[in-house]
Amino acid sequence: MGCYNKVINCNISSNAIGVLALSSNNEILNCKFFDNAQAIDMRYSNENIVLNCSILKNGNGVRLYESSLNKIEGCCIAYNTWEGIGIQNSNKSYILNNTFIENGITISGEKVEYFIHEISGNVINNKPLLYYKNSANIKLNGIEAGEIIIVNCKNFVIENISINGSNVGIEVAYSSNIAIKNCSLSNCKNAILFYFSSKNIITENEIEKSYYDGISFYFSSNNYIVKNNVSKCNESGIFLYSSSNNTISENIIRENGGGALIFFNSNYNTISNNRVLYNGGFGISLQGVSFNKVINNEVSYSKYWCGISIVKSYSQHNQIYRNNISHNNWCGIHIEGIENIIRENNITYNEKYGVYLTAWLSECRRNVIAENNFIGNKNNAYFYVNFLSFNIWYRNYWDDWKLRFPKPIFGTAFFQIYIVRFNFPWLNFDVHPNIEKL
Repeated sequence: MGCYNKVINCNISSNAIGVLALSSNNEILNCKFFDNAQAIDMRYSNENIVLNCSILKNGNGVRLYESSLNKIEGCCIAYNTWEGIGIQNSNKSYILNNTFIENGITISGEKVEYFIHEISGNVINNKPLLYYKNSANIKLNGIEAGEIIIVNCKNFVIENISINGSNVGIEVAYSSNIAIKNCSLSNCKNAILFYFSSKNIITENEIEKSYYDGISFYFSSNNYIVKNNVSKCNESGIFLYSSSNNTISENIIRENGGGALIFFNSNYNTISNNRVLYNGGFGISLQGVSFNKVINNEVSYSKYWCGISIVKSYSQHNQIYRNNISHNNWCGIHIEGIENIIRENNITYNEKYGVYLTAWLSECRRNVIAENNFIGNKNNAYFYVNFLSFNIWYRNYWDDWKLRFPKPIFGTAFFQIYIVRFNFPWLNFDVHPNIEKL
């Protein structure tokens, strides 16, 4: 047991951490926290009470990490930059009768019990925070909600709901057969967030101005993200982390920090028939992933880097084909990795390169670039790869080559002895170029 410290009727401001609790059975009562980087931080700290406090304009409000049976009740939690209440790897918190303004609750962890809490009576921006656990066969249609959290549930329909200005618009964990459709989510930190969930569908939603990502999936599989408009999010419009066998199709993804990011061990996903326009760093990026298909997308006007990228040497066996990739600021397609296939794409009018192969910090070998149209790019192709990387160029159409002889592709090769790298000019060849547009 032990401790029984009390912090009562205090004004706590301008600190890195207002109150740091590393012990248990403490009480924080009737205090005001403002302008702290972190108002209250509980770590390995159990059975504490935070009651009737004002937690305003801090970096983070209340953070629980590996802490159980804590109660936060009757507080006003407003205008904190990052999170109102963040619960990570913590069991059975009691979050009761709090008022949130432009904040909310974010829950994370790698066990279902870290998402099971007692959460009731809370309002966000004068709308109820809805928390469901261990439930099934529920339809939420056109109701008022400031945030929705669904844990260990199945067979839900969430539709025609508008959520604005919460930490997370809709969070789903350890759940299946959840449908989110025709909802409007704006100005949230994350609009839609899934953990460890499968067989869900997100469709026909309007998502804009998320501080982080628009739609995020962590450790989730066999989901469908279809026909959504995702725009003006600071990070990625759609983000997958260690999530496989998902379908991302017929979405409009525009004016985000990045378009769709398929990241770290997210394999066997299909990204098809999307319009990915005017995003910042990239349109579609595959990073540390394998066996994904990127098909029939329009990927244009990326502002800083590329239309489509395959990054990291352990990105293998991905397929990029039949896409229209144009007017991207640096290159159309950026390729690293092993045995990826780039085929039947229209690669046009990109500002510096149509296709750029690189092994600057990784490997780039045995990739196939075949039957693409290269038109109007400043440089149609370039490479910087290990000597004898055996990348294959075959039957592409090049607007700057009208001969039936092999088309030379200029680049740089290198070999490395210990930490010393030796660069030298090198040629690849498209041995059978097409002289007619494909």
